[in-house]
Amino acid sequence: MKIKISVLFLVFVGAFVSLSHAYTFPQLAIGGGYETVLIVSSKTNLNWEGRLRVRQGNNQRWVGTWSINGSDFTGVDSATFTLESWGSRKFIFRGDATMRVGYLEVPPHKGRYACGPVQPFS
Repeated sequence: MKIKISVLFLVFVGAFVSLSHAYTFPQLAIGGGYETVLIVSSKTNLNWEGRLRVRQGNNQRWVGTWSINGSDFTGVDSATFTLESWGSRKFIFRGDATMRVGYLEVPPHKGRYACGPVQPFS
């Protein structure tokens, strides 16, 4: 019997703008029955563009298969995303049969407010 375990993080975009360093979620577990769920919500009236970056060890690139919401990011350690004003996004991180651990960063210096419509991460 396979058990799926999810780790849930919830964050608000307003926090990214006020910080001068990356917002870090420690103890990310992906694969081997583990998945991580990140919910990002905007509490502003502006669209926001940012990046999600997965790391292992001491700031090392993610090694192994991983995906967000079914889109494969194997071989890449980050993904960009957009968040519409007053909106929320749910990101489900999954891997293969091997469990790997690391951490997730949302670098605020890469995020910016956008004027007008944005293309959402699929």
